[in-house]
Amino acid sequence: MSETTTGTRYKELVHTIVTLLEGRNPFNLDHCKLVAHYSEALARRAGLDLAGLERLRHAAQLHTLGVLLQLEEKKTHHSLPATGWTEGGLRDIPSHEREEQILRHILGEVNGLARSIDIIVQRHEWFDGSGSLLGLRGEDILPEARMLSVADAFVDLATPKSHRDPVTLVEVLKRLREGSGSQFDPRYVDHLARYVMEEEERWGASARARRLEVARARHWLALGNFYRQSREAEWALRCYRAAEDRAEAMGHGELILESISGQFLTFCDMGETDRAHQVLTRARARAQDASGWTRQWYLLQWGLLEWQRGNEANGEQIVEGVLAELAEGANPAHYAAALAILSHMALVRRGVHDSTHLRLLGEFVRLLTEHDLFDVLVTYRPQTIPLLLSALVHDFQPTLARNLLTRMGEPCPGNVAKILVPLPPNRWMGALHPDSKTPTYAASADPDVPPVEAPVPVSGSTRVLCLGPLVLEAQSKRIGEDDWPTQKAMKLFAYLIHKRGASVSDQALMELLWPMAEEDKARNSLRNAVHQIRGTLKALLGEKVGPNALTRSRRTGTLALKMEAFVDVEAMEEAVRSATTMVSQARHSAAVAILRDALALYRGDFLESVRDDWAVGPRTRLSEMHLRGLDLLARSQLALGDAEAAEIAARRALSFDDLQEEGHTNLVEALVAQGRRTDALRHYQGAVVHFKKEIGLDAPARLVSAYDRLLK
Repeated sequence: MSETTTGTRYKELVHTIVTLLEGRNPFNLDHCKLVAHYSEALARRAGLDLAGLERLRHAAQLHTLGVLLQLEEKKTHHSLPATGWTEGGLRDIPSHEREEQILRHILGEVNGLARSIDIIVQRHEWFDGSGSLLGLRGEDILPEARMLSVADAFVDLATPKSHRDPVTLVEVLKRLREGSGSQFDPRYVDHLARYVMEEEERWGASARARRLEVARARHWLALGNFYRQSREAEWALRCYRAAEDRAEAMGHGELILESISGQFLTFCDMGETDRAHQVLTRARARAQDASGWTRQWYLLQWGLLEWQRGNEANGEQIVEGVLAELAEGANPAHYAAALAILSHMALVRRGVHDSTHLRLLGEFVRLLTEHDLFDVLVTYRPQTIPLLLSALVHDFQPTLARNLLTRMGEPCPGNVAKILVPLPPNRWMGALHPDSKTPTYAASADPDVPPVEAPVPVSGSTRVLCLGPLVLEAQSKRIGEDDWPTQKAMKLFAYLIHKRGASVSDQALMELLWPMAEEDKARNSLRNAVHQIRGTLKALLGEKVGPNALTRSRRTGTLALKMEAFVDVEAMEEAVRSATTMVSQARHSAAVAILRDALALYRGDFLESVRDDWAVGPRTRLSEMHLRGLDLLARSQLALGDAEAAEIAARRALSFDDLQEEGHTNLVEALVAQGRRTDALRHYQGAVVHFKKEIGLDAPARLVSAYDRLLK
């Protein structure tokens, strides 16, 4: 191998190390790539020669190496022989000197990088000399170092950080100009500003802005992955939603699907299959235009959802189809990711000796032996760690599994298999990490159902309608959403009626409705909103409001809405719960009687105009409950011989969700019961094509059973 080839490969290796080190802090993702892009643009503007451009490019691509390795050195639990660091030495060396030592030690022997090291070291120097570490100023500082300093500062200021919100392009350039002449060479600040603004004028949403917005979206995605792996579901969802919002603003379809995928997996971890279904349904339009891995990953998640909802035959059918495509593809990382998710699902749901788990685990381990897939292991850490432990239990490549676990920082004692064998898989991580939590894929208690402190009547002359736009009705008076003094007062009332009977702390309400306001201002806004609610209720009910309809305790700092009223949400929930019991007892007439009126209350999604995060959970839950009620209604009407009414209920359900297996099944059976066998067959065939096109499912199991009965 030639010396040039060796040097090139060594540089590529160092770039990989920088990328891995940056990945440990999600806010640093793509930092060097972005700095290299703007450094190169700046150099071309300044007329730098080709040799200087090449030196600057290398310096920009590697400029964080010394800083990142110093951060590693400060972790006292290990040494870094690659940097020449051993515990107990070099601690008193100034950081800029240590950075240069590391760079000379690691890069100094590579041909062509000596000048690039000088550029990296000198990028800290201030143009006017006031903040210089090496005593350099003005033209004494290499021109490439002055360019790198400006580009690095620009990207750093434009990138969101954990301690500050993103700033606008105008603000970034303003802050750069504030340092012009002191920290930065004014010529290069002007060059960069003109380049950025010209991009802005040329493209509208400029290429620079788009690259930074893509980077920001990926930062939020990485943060979501971090919080998900840390079992911080609420923060993970916030980050994924922030990524989705940015991707939506750019129209970046791939990032939108990645953000939705993160939310989906988080809800799966929480056991909230209704919300997982809702976010996956939201991705359907995007997924229709997707291809390759994006489309396969979308279908894989549908299989995962079907499996979690108890439709394992449907889930396995979708999954096996996707795995067959991936096995024939040329990307082992994608195939390994799919195997990891599905093998882990089988492990926690069916146990360590399940045949499907063992088959998928064997294929997963085979890929690990043939390819370097460490990034897959890290990305899907909650799933891959239990799989590697399972590999130890089953003696599948135990040396490889133990080595990978060690690289991922997991404890791996010699008797780990003996520790794990007596335990169910969902307790493995608890045995190795007493404070850890792992996905259980089990249904959890619904956090959106409030604890009721006192009995609250669900009937009365006052009606509160939350399914659709918020409406209050009483004494021939009607208050719609536009009739409230302020939207904040309306939202506060909506939240309190959702939590009716429960005391909610002032602090929680302030964080919910005024998260960015100072505490004094938020508290004053809360008082005003409470006053506006009382005024609105008095205008509706007069003296019948009652002194305890809306109570605020100064002692406990809480607020509670306990007004007597008929609330459509509560009526529908109670009807569906009661009907579920009645149908199980074959009391179909009673079920139809209570469901018909209750389901008619569903005018639309829960508080459909309220886009706040707190409304998303109950909105999804109530939508799924409405569909469940329509299924119960159609089944009861079929049992009573009222096939025409059953057809209406089934078609109504499909108008809300055309991938609802129960709706298609009920419709086929209703058509057969009316003697319309041809229509039933035509609908069955259309449904099969639709399921295959949308989610890769040949035919849902329950629908196939209905078709078999049709043939008989």
